[in-house]
Amino acid sequence: MNLEEIRKYFRENKSYVIKIREKTKDIVYYDGIKIMEIKNKNKYPRINLSPDIFQINEKLIKSVNNNSSGIEKIIKIRNFVEGLFDIKTKFDSNKENIIILNESDKYDSKTKEENLKKILYGLFKNEDINNNFDYIENYRSKGRGYHKEKKVLKYKGNISLEELTKLEYEIVKTFIESEGTGWTKPDVKLYSFREIEISDLKKNKEGKLVLAKGKNEKEIATKGKNEKEITTDNIKNAILEYEKISFEEEKYYQHQFMIHDNINKKCQEFKNIFRFEEEYYTKEGKTASKDKTKRGRIDNIFVDISKDGSASLYLIELKYGTNVLGGKQGIHCHLHDMKDLLSNESKKEKFLNLLKDRINYRIETSIDDINTPNKITNIKDINFYIVIGYSNEEEKEEISNILKEFNGNYSYCKKCNCYKDVIKHYDLPKESKELKEEFKDLDKYCNVKIFLDKTNYQNNEGAKKIEITDKEFEKFDIE
Repeated sequence: MNLEEIRKYFRENKSYVIKIREKTKDIVYYDGIKIMEIKNKNKYPRINLSPDIFQINEKLIKSVNNNSSGIEKIIKIRNFVEGLFDIKTKFDSNKENIIILNESDKYDSKTKEENLKKILYGLFKNEDINNNFDYIENYRSKGRGYHKEKKVLKYKGNISLEELTKLEYEIVKTFIESEGTGWTKPDVKLYSFREIEISDLKKNKEGKLVLAKGKNEKEIATKGKNEKEITTDNIKNAILEYEKISFEEEKYYQHQFMIHDNINKKCQEFKNIFRFEEEYYTKEGKTASKDKTKRGRIDNIFVDISKDGSASLYLIELKYGTNVLGGKQGIHCHLHDMKDLLSNESKKEKFLNLLKDRINYRIETSIDDINTPNKITNIKDINFYIVIGYSNEEEKEEISNILKEFNGNYSYCKKCNCYKDVIKHYDLPKESKELKEEFKDLDKYCNVKIFLDKTNYQNNEGAKKIEITDKEFEKFDIE
């Protein structure tokens, strides 16, 4: 298979969403979970499996809650997914399998060093583990155009997937419970999955994607039960098990929003829109792959192109439930970031030109099978919509109350049974104004609205699902 064939394969299957980061990397999502990257940086396009579907993180550890059967389930999922790429459960000792230790700025270096030694001593008291790890104080990371000194634990030998999972669990759990030591949760990078050349993939008679050849160019399998299927049923089963442990509502909602058949029915202003799935940082007007240090990514971009080439642009931020309305990723922050972008003529022009070029490139190459013969000649209007999904009337009322509280410096909090400072309580940016004032500020540069979206939320024996309906968005009046 070639690059365009593999892109077409995933786009034809509506279970998947591809986010394109420039021309060199496509990211494949299923249920909002990143499962693969398609890389096209050289003459041999490759796919590599993402670790996101079984990454050991704080949320996963808290959900497993020191339950040995839960840890075994993580191991089972990892083994299952590894099998899709025919990867051995031994890790290459020649590669840099490391744990990057993250320092907190709140403590002096002497305190941090003393506390780190205590943590490591308690964690690696097993003699075999001690023999297999090097502690490097001034490790210089390589690649990606930068060199930075870090403190790392570097693994020296092979380790089984079971041992790796248990070790990762203990490392992250120990650092989570070590608050006040000057060290935060480490980045666990003990494993790196093998890449597969796209030319080694093929469709079988059932239309499923299979691995036709291995790295040594020998046939792994060509027919029958020995074929290594790397997508569809296998990947879905693995993710279904994963979601029983760790289900991220907002990511799942974003995914369903992108694959919903009747999205035009959700808003009267959506006439003939098409989805444009590519990530941008609003803070600088760059594609997300250009600069990973800038905040403010746009969740979804919808475009409506007229026959004369003029386009309406819909920048859409998706939230689900009450958890992320405030804070560093909340509504106020998105409004500030959008204002920073659109109020600066240089950034705005750069962003719109970049967006126009990228959309026209996608139309030219038919990557998305976009049903329009027209390229964008100019962007006539910009719309910024915040859409908040909810599961029931009680949650809707709670969301409405929070949004109303954003229109006052102090308000009564039922949970705390006291009056609260809204900015501090919801951890809003210090420069935050009342929500209606934020809207007025941004409304000078684009059309800005908040909508509420009723969804069907299901929880069947631990398998959670969010279903988007054809019901029209309900506009929320911020006054």
